[in-house]
Amino acid sequence: MPKGRSTGQSVKLLIILDYLYSHTNADHFVNSKDIIAHLASHGINADRKTIFTDIDKIQYDYGVGIERHSRKGYRIAKPKFEPHELRLMIDSVQSARFITETEAATITGKIKDLADIYTKPSLERKAYVSERISNMKESVVSRTDIIHEAISLDAQISFKYVHYNPSLRGDNKRYSRNGEPYVVSPFALYWNNGNYYLYAYLAEKEQFRFFRIDRMESIKLESAKREGHEAFSDETLRKQRKAKVFDMFRGEAVNVTLRGDKGIADAVVDAFGQKVMIMPLDEDHFTANVYVEVSPTFFAWLTNFGNKIEIANPPQVREQFKDHIKKIIDVYYQSVKGD
Repeated sequence: MPKGRSTGQSVKLLIILDYLYSHTNADHFVNSKDIIAHLASHGINADRKTIFTDIDKIQYDYGVGIERHSRKGYRIAKPKFEPHELRLMIDSVQSARFITETEAATITGKIKDLADIYTKPSLERKAYVSERISNMKESVVSRTDIIHEAISLDAQISFKYVHYNPSLRGDNKRYSRNGEPYVVSPFALYWNNGNYYLYAYLAEKEQFRFFRIDRMESIKLESAKREGHEAFSDETLRKQRKAKVFDMFRGEAVNVTLRGDKGIADAVVDAFGQKVMIMPLDEDHFTANVYVEVSPTFFAWLTNFGNKIEIANPPQVREQFKDHIKKIIDVYYQSVKGD
């Protein structure tokens, strides 16, 4: 901060305001002496009378709520963010798998700067997240900026879509469509199970699809306007989000009735949420009605519980699951015959 009375006076109110935000909260006040000492450290002279006037200006000219106490002094009446809100933001950033560890640390540091000096120590937290992206040439956060810009401009985007395919040659990337870019109309971003997805209209298929943003490369704005407006609505996305989706594998959303042992009821609630309808069937079993996208990953989730759970209805989903299991069994029978 530049020294000198004239320069300092021109930013005096901002210095006081910053000091109030950083040194007061619900339990801590600062008095006139504290503020005078802080201003002196910036080369600005002040007295109790001018501090009183300055506080008035901040309160009424800047519209900042300041609480005055006859003995304790001054404090910000309502901080920009409550401590629990800052912790929630940090926990969200830290637990997002699509944000690299370096980027998570950077964003966390910026959030901590929004806190007062008394709250900051409680924000020293770090989440250890499995399957976190370790290194990326393009940040997922920066990619979402391009997507948001496209949505605001009603424009399409193009990108290459990556799958990871372990190879003895050391090239572990495989691009969909042999590297030919997708051109889609972006409509929404969707956060699911620690990953970030784009919900976009694919004109060539005349349908909406999800794309994991960390697998999208070389995202570019296109000049063409978005398509699919007539097919998109908040209601269509709401229905899509209502269905339990396992790792965003595309599948038909269906109401499914599960029948299981009471011992795994917690696992069903964990997977489908507190509002899932679970009804006791007898002393040892329950039924649960769930809305889910039927996919291989849903079937994989079911197999975690062996014979402790089964699909009761609808019959076609039960048959799909039977076919899924049969294909797995056939692999092992063929393997035994081959040996």
